[in-house]
Amino acid sequence: MKLTRSQKFMFKVLGLYYQYIELLEDEPLKTKAATAFVLKTAARLTAQLIAGPKAFDIKSILAMGTFGVCIDAPLAHYWFSNLSKLMAKLNMSKFPSTVFSCLLSMATFDPLYTTLYFAFMGYAAGKLKTLQDIYGEVSGKLWPCLLDSWKLWPAVNFLCMYFVPEPLWTPTNYVVGYGWNVYLSLQDSGSSEEEEETNGEENLDHLRQEHPVAVALFSNLLSKKKPKAKQQEKVHEINGEKINSKMFSMHDFKCNERILLLMDTSMDGTTIHKFVNMDAFAKFADVLIYDHRGLGKSSMPKQASKYSMDIFVSDAVALLKASQWRNCHVIGVGFGGMLAQELTLRHPEIVTSLVLAGTGAGGEGGANFGVQSLPSFKNGDAPTFAKDILSLVDTRASALAEFEKDAFWTFQEGLASATDARDGADVARKLFFKAQQVWCKEGCWNKLSEIVAPTLCVFGTYDGLSREENATKIQSRVPKCTKVAVETNHFRLLHDGAESILNFLKAN
Repeated sequence: MKLTRSQKFMFKVLGLYYQYIELLEDEPLKTKAATAFVLKTAARLTAQLIAGPKAFDIKSILAMGTFGVCIDAPLAHYWFSNLSKLMAKLNMSKFPSTVFSCLLSMATFDPLYTTLYFAFMGYAAGKLKTLQDIYGEVSGKLWPCLLDSWKLWPAVNFLCMYFVPEPLWTPTNYVVGYGWNVYLSLQDSGSSEEEEETNGEENLDHLRQEHPVAVALFSNLLSKKKPKAKQQEKVHEINGEKINSKMFSMHDFKCNERILLLMDTSMDGTTIHKFVNMDAFAKFADVLIYDHRGLGKSSMPKQASKYSMDIFVSDAVALLKASQWRNCHVIGVGFGGMLAQELTLRHPEIVTSLVLAGTGAGGEGGANFGVQSLPSFKNGDAPTFAKDILSLVDTRASALAEFEKDAFWTFQEGLASATDARDGADVARKLFFKAQQVWCKEGCWNKLSEIVAPTLCVFGTYDGLSREENATKIQSRVPKCTKVAVETNHFRLLHDGAESILNFLKAN
């Protein structure tokens, strides 16, 4: 009888399968190590190819393979081998013993494996050099990662232990792990180029006509439309005041990277999208913002004792604790940059890396131009105030006409500190800026050398509120500080400078 092509192919596959089983029986550890290397490097390579040519990093691919061979394979091999023996000794039927084994893996194997993974990959990338670095990396990422893994892997392990022979438990996990990593990468993928978006939608329309069922099932993977960040708004009771916060994310599960964005006085949670390329930042990390007391939707206490840099720092720390964030990247713009410096100095364990945009260090380090001294600001005359500072926001002579034509109302709407009409807003605004003026007299200038976190100073080439000399002075004092210029004005530093900032964050 002559075999068909499909039958020949099936027999070849079965032959390879039985050869693999023989290798598992003869050299179990070596075979699992080779399997780990192939599938883990393939998964990392696939993720990088999906992210684009700029994401290709041979070092991280080899690091992933090395982790699979040296740590993953031996750990999984001995764990599952001994777990199988334990299940055999338990005086229980198969179902309860499998459940017990899954719970035991969740409580012991998963935390150990995750700790070793972050420590090894961070060290291989050059990010972790001391035990303190490793502790900070692991303590910040371990719990969120475990919560995510427990949504999938207990079910995978149960099915594997219940239906699959013990020698294939580890390889089965590697196969599922490959698919899981690629799936997450595809979910996070999305082109930022308009041409790619247009072509992607045209191709998708064509596929809908040719293969409607397939498109219905995999439309998220086929579409090139740029994803948008999800928002979650909360009100926290902090230090006796109500602090309004927003979380921006583009991840279905908790992200291991986190950013605390400390806003300038011209921003609040309602208008943040006008100043920040939030989709770009939220694609990399979960981003937490909040309205400072006295601004936006947060409380507006009318006592001077409620406004000081000590209290602003305390609000930030309490908010991070309420959000269950032990550490994070910190980005501060304008006043938020001043607050970020104080937060980093007082709580260095919190700050993974620091970005200071359009800000000063106070004292001899300089501070932003005192917009609060303008008569239009004191009088609450928002339209006049917006015009008064346009020449400082953007020093280009052509900017004024462009602002008045296209962006005037955006700026007027965005200046939350000047346009808030709520009862007590005027008093709160004056107390807030009085506290800022007090801080600016000395600021952090004499303590900048104590900042240990990697730091990036961002300034706009057309920014008249916080000039290049402010960034230069900060760089001269902070040990691990880099300065970068962005061809933009004061208000768009976190929009036009997003790429430079994200490159810095990813490296730290």
